Amino acid sequence: MLEKKELISAMETLPEYPSLEEVIQKIILLDKINQGLDDVLNDRTYTHEQVMEMMKKWSKSDGRKEP
Repeated sequence: MLEKKELISAMETLPEYPSLEEVIQKIILLDKINQGLDDVLNDRTYTHEQVMEMMKKWSKSDGRKEP
């Protein structure tokens, strides 16, 4: 979850009169970054080798789940 001070700091980087879309995009970006950092801290990541193995399986798949 974003802290109030993070939001205030992020809003200061926006133009003087930002659109609502710009504000929302900034908040979403910050939230995604925080989620990623939390994933790293809680060991919810994949190694390069794991990703390559997943990619091999995906490229061989026709999209249907195996029984």
